[in-house]
Amino acid sequence: MKSFFSVCVLLLSFTVSAETVTSFTDDTFEDLDWLGTIVTTSQGFLAGAPEFEAGQEVSGGNLGAFRKSRNFGGGVAFSIAVGHLKTTATIDPTIDTIQSFDMFFDIIGLPQAGGTNGSSIYAPIIEQSGVYYGPSDIVFTTGTWSPAPFLNMAQDDLTNYGGGTMNPDFSPTGDIITFGYAVLTIDAAGGFDETTGLDNWAVDITTTPAPAIVPLPGALWGMLAAMPLLVRANRSKNTFNHKPST
Repeated sequence: MKSFFSVCVLLLSFTVSAETVTSFTDDTFEDLDWLGTIVTTSQGFLAGAPEFEAGQEVSGGNLGAFRKSRNFGGGVAFSIAVGHLKTTATIDPTIDTIQSFDMFFDIIGLPQAGGTNGSSIYAPIIEQSGVYYGPSDIVFTTGTWSPAPFLNMAQDDLTNYGGGTMNPDFSPTGDIITFGYAVLTIDAAGGFDETTGLDNWAVDITTTPAPAIVPLPGALWGMLAAMPLLVRANRSKNTFNHKPST
């Protein structure tokens, strides 16, 4: 009996663990493919009224089209983080359990009115159940197109952009995840107006199939259905064999 139960448990819990890489890319940045939103600001939000603009530029990228971002506000010292999500770059962990992801993009600080280049921070961002997460790793823009790779980003490498320590859920119990990038701008004096650009965005997501119960052959299901009867019969037999003699 013990051996039979062991076989059944193994069959019921069997899963396929082969890894798959799912990739999403963009080097044209059609406006309908991207959604931007302010994900966090400092306490100067009301006084500084930070805003952002973002959209496709058909030329000037590395090469061709790129997505231009402008973060601006004034009056007090504050910061702003804007999340840009690729609306079609989604993974459902209940189907594909996420192990890790690599993200790549090129960034640049664009010329400003004062003759300097826009200076902002870029990093990956993901959204799950309305919460935005990102890593501690960041890169700053410069006056030339520069690559920004982020490798082997796992669940524990990402925390809530709102300042909490909560991590996303890459497991089979997690909700759908959307991938993108964040632009963070900080000013310690009294306002900012920074224009930057991003091109050649790509993400490679390593997943495994979410655990699933493997169907058993009909004959095994019949044996499972008969198990309670067999167990009761075996107990009755043992009781009879060990009945005290009179």
